[in-house]
Amino acid sequence: MEPRYRKTEAGQREVGDKGLGLPPRVRSLLILVDGQKDRAQLRSMLGTGTDDALAQLLSKGLIAELPGSPPSNSAPRQRARAAAPAAPASTEDRAREAVRVITDLLGPDGDRLALLLERAKSLEDLQAALQKVADVLDATTTKATAEGFRRRFLG
Repeated sequence: MEPRYRKTEAGQREVGDKGLGLPPRVRSLLILVDGQKDRAQLRSMLGTGTDDALAQLLSKGLIAELPGSPPSNSAPRQRARAAAPAAPASTEDRAREAVRVITDLLGPDGDRLALLLERAKSLEDLQAALQKVADVLDATTTKATAEGFRRRFLG
């Protein structure tokens, strides 16, 4: 069983005020921590270095591990899910992917856009947030970068 994490009050404040000057990958991880995703899911989103980033966030008191564990019969379901063909990307999956792209393109300057994407709860919310991101990219990056983002996320 992999632990799940939640933001502490200090973590919530840090998302808003950026007072600690966290490195972009660590900050992205802080933004993605929501109490729902476990360590394995966070690793799949951010790749190598996730465990170190989690350790940094824990040591700074920005996140906390949630108690509890899944039912004992969850392992067979997880194996079956892993073997099943991939389903179409959910709103959350698309938002996560877009957050990674924004972080790679803009670093800490993309934090507000990443939050906007993370808060999208429906496909309509996500489409509106992606459009806002694309508009910002039009103004702050090359034409090719902005067009690539639009093709990838807005079709």
